[in-house]
Amino acid sequence: MISLNGILFKARKVDATIHFQLCIVMTSTLQHLLVAFFHGMLPREVKELVSKCLGFLKTYLDPYICFEIPEFESASSNELYKNVQLHLNANDMCKVANRVVLTRIRNSKRTCSNLAEGESIVDTFEGRKLWWQHSVHKLPGESMQGRGSQEAHDRLYTLKIHKRDRDWIIPRYIDHINARAAGYKRQNREMQLYTNGKNSSMFSGGRHMWQSVPFRHPSTFDTLAMEPASIARIKGDLKSFMEGKHFFERVGRAWKRGYLLYGPPGTGKSSMIAAMANFLKYDVYDLELTQVLSNSELRQLLIQTTNRSIIVIEDIDCSINLSGQRTPKSRSRRGGKDCDRSDPFSPNELDKLKEDESSRITLSGLLNFTDGLWSCCGDERILIFTTNHIEKLDAALLRPGRMDMHIHMSYCTFAAFKILARNYLMIDTHPLFPTVESLLHEGRCKVTPAQVSEVLILDKDDPDMVEKVFKNQVGNKEERQSASLYNERERTELVEYAAQLEQEEKPKQKEMIENQGATSKQADALHQDDNDDYDDDGGEVEPEEHDTEKSDQGDASEGLHEAAPCAVDFKNTTEGLEEPKDYSNFAEFSLSYIQMEDKPAEIFDWEPRFAGHQTLEERKETFHVRDQMVHCGFVQAPEGYPLSGFEFSDSDAEFLQTCHIAVSSCIFGNWDRLRFPTNKKMSDYSKKNICFVMFVDQESLDVILQEEEPKPNAKGDLGLWRIVLIKNLPYLDGRRNGKVPKFLTHRIFPHARYSILLDSKLRLDSDPLLILECFLWRGKHEYAISNHYDRHCVWEEVEQNKCLNKFNHTIIDQQFQFYQEDGLTQFNESDPHRLLPSYVPEGSFIVRAHTPMSNLFSCLWFNEVDCFTPRDQLSFAYTYLKLVRTNPSLQFHLNMFKDCERKAITKLYHHRKG
Repeated sequence: MISLNGILFKARKVDATIHFQLCIVMTSTLQHLLVAFFHGMLPREVKELVSKCLGFLKTYLDPYICFEIPEFESASSNELYKNVQLHLNANDMCKVANRVVLTRIRNSKRTCSNLAEGESIVDTFEGRKLWWQHSVHKLPGESMQGRGSQEAHDRLYTLKIHKRDRDWIIPRYIDHINARAAGYKRQNREMQLYTNGKNSSMFSGGRHMWQSVPFRHPSTFDTLAMEPASIARIKGDLKSFMEGKHFFERVGRAWKRGYLLYGPPGTGKSSMIAAMANFLKYDVYDLELTQVLSNSELRQLLIQTTNRSIIVIEDIDCSINLSGQRTPKSRSRRGGKDCDRSDPFSPNELDKLKEDESSRITLSGLLNFTDGLWSCCGDERILIFTTNHIEKLDAALLRPGRMDMHIHMSYCTFAAFKILARNYLMIDTHPLFPTVESLLHEGRCKVTPAQVSEVLILDKDDPDMVEKVFKNQVGNKEERQSASLYNERERTELVEYAAQLEQEEKPKQKEMIENQGATSKQADALHQDDNDDYDDDGGEVEPEEHDTEKSDQGDASEGLHEAAPCAVDFKNTTEGLEEPKDYSNFAEFSLSYIQMEDKPAEIFDWEPRFAGHQTLEERKETFHVRDQMVHCGFVQAPEGYPLSGFEFSDSDAEFLQTCHIAVSSCIFGNWDRLRFPTNKKMSDYSKKNICFVMFVDQESLDVILQEEEPKPNAKGDLGLWRIVLIKNLPYLDGRRNGKVPKFLTHRIFPHARYSILLDSKLRLDSDPLLILECFLWRGKHEYAISNHYDRHCVWEEVEQNKCLNKFNHTIIDQQFQFYQEDGLTQFNESDPHRLLPSYVPEGSFIVRAHTPMSNLFSCLWFNEVDCFTPRDQLSFAYTYLKLVRTNPSLQFHLNMFKDCERKAITKLYHHRKG
């Protein structure tokens, strides 16, 4: 039987259980009620105070403390993060983790390991436990450069220790980590070659701005083809720098050094850099300036370089405009080596582009990079610049403290040749060595180490081949110099003789017409030909007596007047007008320009020329569309010679570089009045964003200052025009001076996307954006020019020029005969396959996009005018047809519109009276 006490005990036990459960339910209910009361009844300030107190309480009661070590701090890499990773690798702790990330860079011999996301391991130091955890957080809206849509990450290590160990273990443990990492680096050292990629500032929020591959260049000072004494001097300087930490600290200078390597191409500048890197065991950062968009980005790149590194900028003279001269240099914002670009942008982007100009990379920014405050943000760094033309660099860049040591990489010397022979042929002497030595020492043969090396590679089993190569180089050089000398002297004499005869014969011809009672048709044609010819901007035209615009109604003399204006299918407004997205299907190639020429040693009376000294062979090659460097004006001479001409001030040069759409004209010799664009026809957008530039010489400027009210301001602004004073006009013939702003707008406005050129006798009566849309964008053209109102065949143009004595007849005949022998044919209006509607242009109004093909055509046309006569109507068809036929697989999208349309958008005036 169950006793009564047992029953009572069980009953009490059940009651206690029920009571406990009820307590739990009541406690939970009370908790929810309190939470509800806390969130619903208490003010926000009280809730924040309670939350803060609870946070303090939790922190106080937690026995552990955590330290976070991110991979990046702001835009700079965190060296401690890398050291922690190396420390964990050195201790093989990644091997005991459950999940490990293994990586190996292509061509690398070393496999790296790292903790996977969220993985933790335990480390011990002096008997105390420490916990490491690796975390990876995705960065929203960013992707890894070159990896498609893969997202960028923000990585960090978290170190957790007991609070009681914080004060004494952390400093010692961090020092231990850095020491272990340094030792691991020394044992597993693999040099890296870094480069900055395109749009690097947008890569991972501007953090990963460098990409690297293992550096395994085999060049050393033992294999370098250079004078042994020079090598010993360089090695001594590098060793002194590497051991000079205390010296630089004592004298208060940043621990860095600059080297300038200069000399002709193929002389071993890149091999010298590799040899220096292998000697020092430094990483190499190959900085591509053409991919750097601003000075601030340049500083960010500098910050992310490591200590014990070499920063290299190759061909610095081709990266940005670093000369102190006012020589315009065509360069894209991101293209190097004067590269032209064809990527489109809309006029609505011009405001932003103008703002970007203020932040683009400049010479000042580069100087601060090399020797400013930002240059001392690291230790044991070497900066190396290379150039083929040291004379192009600004003196501020070359001074000690920036470029401390200048190393001339010259042509192959006999000592360098013996090194190459030992490297390639494994010989130290040969019967032909004296012959080679005599060729090199006498200066009869200038070959680069690269040329010698190429021969030795191909004919490494035939040492006699080397001597043959040197002799061939001598013979070829003498032939080239002889041909170049003959062509240059012949051309110079012809041009000078033609200019002299022209000055003598033109007044005689006009006097003959006046004295002998020439027919009205001949006299009127003389006046009209002067009036419709842009070439006469330079001041060699006869001032006219009346306004052609007014006389159109009453004078019916044949050949005197142009056709009446015709309607132009303009858009009704410029609002919303922008370049079509598909307006970019043009030929793409890299076009650069010869900036300087050296004086040939054999020519004693050599003088610099604005257009350079182009040979006939060079002229022929420039018609081939490819990546190339061409003559295109603004060619300077070596130091000691005067500048070649067409110079403007620093402030004007800076202004011209900000122009993205340019409307330009010129007045030289005071032969025209200043004609202002019709203000009411210009949109507010065009007035604000388009550059209107008038180039004048001092004589014309003096008259403008006397006649115009108000006067130009300090910047040269007068109405819509920006007056730019040109000093040292390059030609005695004024008409040739007018060709510079006519053909070379892409050189004068180096960042311009479009330009509109009008003769100073013309007044612009239409908005530039409407002109671009009508003549370029709508038909997807890159060059637009009107045909002549009357003549369409070059044969007719030749006879007209000779009839009016526009230039020396002999020179015209020689030019015309040369063109015919080179394939120029007569214009056939009935030919359905003709490439142009006319072979004779009206060159007073040109609209063009600054595409590579448009720029090349302009350079070719300018060179023809410089080489032969300044009558550009004679050379237009030949230049266009030869360019098109030389490159049948490529298209040059030229729009030759009606001359009556040109007259509808401009108003024609006459020159000043004499």
